[in-house]
Amino acid sequence: MKFNKKNKKGFTIVELVIVLAVIGILTAILVPTFVNLVNNAQRAENQTFVKNLNTQMAVLENDPTYKIKDEETGEDIIIGGENHTMYDAIIDAKEIGHDVEKLTPVNNNEIIWDSVANRFAIVTSDFNPANPTDKSTVVYSDGGIKGKNHELWKIYTAETMPATQTFSIYAKKDAWNVANAASGVSITSEGDETKVSVSGLKVGFDVGFNKNFASISYDHSDSSDIRDVSIRTNGAETVLTINTETDSVNHFDKLGKLILTETPYDCFYEWGKTAYAIADKGKIVAKAGGVLDVVYATSAAVSLQEDGGSIGRALCVSTSTTEASDSGYTKFSNSKGGNVTFEYKDENGSSYTPETITEIGNAAIEASKPAVEIDHVFTDEDIEALAENPNYLLRVNGQYYESLDDVFTLTEDGNVILGTQDIYLLNNVFAHMTLAALGTFNATIDLNGFNLVLQEGFGGFVYGPSS
Repeated sequence: MKFNKKNKKGFTIVELVIVLAVIGILTAILVPTFVNLVNNAQRAENQTFVKNLNTQMAVLENDPTYKIKDEETGEDIIIGGENHTMYDAIIDAKEIGHDVEKLTPVNNNEIIWDSVANRFAIVTSDFNPANPTDKSTVVYSDGGIKGKNHELWKIYTAETMPATQTFSIYAKKDAWNVANAASGVSITSEGDETKVSVSGLKVGFDVGFNKNFASISYDHSDSSDIRDVSIRTNGAETVLTINTETDSVNHFDKLGKLILTETPYDCFYEWGKTAYAIADKGKIVAKAGGVLDVVYATSAAVSLQEDGGSIGRALCVSTSTTEASDSGYTKFSNSKGGNVTFEYKDENGSSYTPETITEIGNAAIEASKPAVEIDHVFTDEDIEALAENPNYLLRVNGQYYESLDDVFTLTEDGNVILGTQDIYLLNNVFAHMTLAALGTFNATIDLNGFNLVLQEGFGGFVYGPSS
C-alpha cells in the first residue's frame, strides 16, 4: 500500500506561532484581570472586616458598662466606653470573633488604629502618618483619619520595630522572643523564660498580650515636637523608665516599677496601677482609677497630685535643710499643683533612708504580683478517699480532712508534725482566722483548681465548704 503525502495533515510553523501568540495575548489580558478580581475580592473582604470592627467599637463606645470575663482571672472587666489603648480596641474586636493581629491586608496594605477617632483603617505601604489626609494612600477609613504620627498605632514584631519611629507601637503576640531583634530591642534568657527590653522609645508603646517585657524606656525631648503619648504594660515584672523634658506620658494597666528620671510638670499621668515609683524630677498625677502604692521622691523637685486616683504613700528622705525637709518636699509639690503630703518617718518615728524606702517599694512590687497557683493533678488515692468520704476538703501530708479546723486541732494535740504542711484542696474552702493564728505553722497550699478564701476575723478557727 502506498501513502499519499498530500493527504497528510498537520500544523505549520506559522500556524503554531500564531496559536502561541494568541495564547500569550489572552494570558496577558486575562491573568492580570483574574489577579485584580482576586485582589478586589480580598480588598473588599478586608474593608468589610474593618467596617465591622468600627461598627462594634461605635456600639461599645455608647455602652460604658459593657463587661466581659477576663480569660485569666475570670473576673468581670469593663470594655465599654472610650478606648485608651490599642489593646482595648483589639479586645473590642475579639468580642465579635475577630483577631486583628492575624489580619493580613492584600497588596502590602496595612491595618492601623487611629487613637483619636478610635477607629481602624487600612492604608498603603506608602502612607505617611505625618500627612494622614493624603487620600491616595488610604484604602479604607471610617470618616477619615483624625490622628497623626504617634496618635496612629501599628502592629510590630521584635524584628520589624523601626529605627525611625513615627507610628506608636503595638507588640504583636508571641513575636517578641526572637533572636534577630531590631535595634533598640534586647532579648535575654532567664532560665526557661525569655525577657524583652525596649529602649529609646520616641512614641507610644503597648505590650499587647505579651507577658515577657522586663523593661521599657521612653526617651524623647523636643520643644518643637511636644508629644502626648500612651504606654501600656501588663505586669509587676516590668520596669518603665521615663526621661523627657517636654512630653506628657499616660500609663495604663499594671506596672511593677516606674523610674521617673525627668518629666515636665505637665506630666506623668497614671491611669492604671503602679506598685512602686521612684521620681527624681517632675509631676505624677493619679487620674480616675489610677493607683500608685508607693512613690519615692529622691529630691524636692517632685510634685504629686491625686486627681480622681490615689497615691498610697509618698516617701522622702528628709535632711536638715529647709528645701529638703519633709515640709520642703510638700511645699514644692503644692507649688506645682500637688495635693499629697510627704512622709519622712515611719510609724516608730525613725527617719526613712534610701535603703528602707527601697525595701518598702520592693515589698509593694511583690504584693502586686499574682498568687502562684500550682497545677496539681488528683492522685488515685485522692479519688479513692473522696469515694469513701465526699466530705473531705483537703489532703495534708498524705492525710485527709473535712476541714482545716481538724488539721489545727490535731496540730494542737501534737498529732501532726509541726513545720511546713503541704496542703492540697479537694474542694472550695474558706478559712476564717485571726492573723495571730496564721503563725502557728507554715503552709504550702496547692489550689488544685479550687478557691481558698481567707477571711480576717476573730474567735479562733472556723473552716468548711466555701459559700
